[in-house]
Amino acid sequence: SLLCSLAASRRSSNGISMYSTSALFNQRDLLHNVALTHQLELLGYEVFLPQRNGFQEAALEAELHRQPSLNQSQSQVELAKQVIIYVCDLGLFIPSANYTVVCLDEPLDGGCAVELMRANALDKPVIGWRSDVSTPFGTLKGPTGGAHWFPMFHTDAVVWAMPGVVKTVEDADKMINETATKLHEAIASTPTRGDVSHTDSLVAAADLLFAGLDIRNVGDPANIPQVVQAYVTHHQQLMQLLPTGVPKTPF
Repeated sequence: SLLCSLAASRRSSNGISMYSTSALFNQRDLLHNVALTHQLELLGYEVFLPQRNGFQEAALEAELHRQPSLNQSQSQVELAKQVIIYVCDLGLFIPSANYTVVCLDEPLDGGCAVELMRANALDKPVIGWRSDVSTPFGTLKGPTGGAHWFPMFHTDAVVWAMPGVVKTVEDADKMINETATKLHEAIASTPTRGDVSHTDSLVAAADLLFAGLDIRNVGDPANIPQVVQAYVTHHQQLMQLLPTGVPKTPF
């Protein structure tokens, strides 16, 4: 299967891979995600980062608009884009990684919440990290530091990375370094559950969409035409992933 070939191709000096999930909708999030990933990779981890290894929405949408079978319908293009990204993150990256690392800062991103539950359901260890001093669900002195306890209780370990004084680039670099080190220590004390054979519908969908592609650059623009063609070819099977009530315009 696709996942077997991916497992054999991981590039990590310590043999451990992780899926890193966090909000990625502004410069602050994007910069922090890249900086933390860089430090984790220096520690020897293979990191699957959606904003880097996944799909850029604009490039994906442009290729989808070129598909005659979509009839240039924005609704069909939007649906196709959503399905491809959904299957990539939940059917490819998370099942392929040894660990999922999730940011628990406020407001908790809805995608992150689903992804930590997905990893949990696949019996993949989840390491949460929190650097937020806001307390919408309690106090800093409470057991969850003011965070909502539902997602936190679905992690295997929580890293507290509270911000210190950051006035310079050097201060920021030190802070990121400390967070990466704490995550490294949490992973070291949280054993993997072994290689589990996953055969659920999302993994099967990933096999259809991304067959033969390297997980490290699956979202590369050069791969997008192949992925879009696979979506068109396997449209009926992929639509079975969606709930009743979601528009599913046939080709």
